[in-house]
Amino acid sequence: MSEKRQTSNEFDLINLEDFKSFKVEIVVRNDSNGSRISSFKNEVELCELKTQGWCMQVPAGFCKRGRQYKVNLELDSPHKKIKVKATVEVKKIVRTGILDYEKSKNKKGPTYKEGGPETAEVVLTDYDPEDWNQFCEVFNTRQNEILDFFEAVKG
Repeated sequence: MSEKRQTSNEFDLINLEDFKSFKVEIVVRNDSNGSRISSFKNEVELCELKTQGWCMQVPAGFCKRGRQYKVNLELDSPHKKIKVKATVEVKKIVRTGILDYEKSKNKKGPTYKEGGPETAEVVLTDYDPEDWNQFCEVFNTRQNEILDFFEAVKG
């Protein structure tokens, strides 16, 4: 159970700390060909955390199912800075690019324009479990803070 939110008095629903966001930087390297993408260049974005991995949006063709990649994650929050270095394996790739409506009309499934992004689901294969747990805990704590805020607003 999460702790109660700290406010200046019992009638305050808004705390300025609630609006301080955190930043996640991610760098993905393919050691077999030397290529790399990073969130610094808006090439990769963390979409969803999972128990032993995550989903990330990447440029089309960068990741291949079954291959391994080196990843550096850096979380900078108001309360903590965490770095996770890991090797991940791509389990699934989903095309999330720009839908081509004209080509999709005559097919059973969606057709995408060339060059759009993809979502890669990855699992951790070589990592420090303590670092990963700390990384996930920051997101869990933030989610609980948001839920507590909405409960307080509802009354």
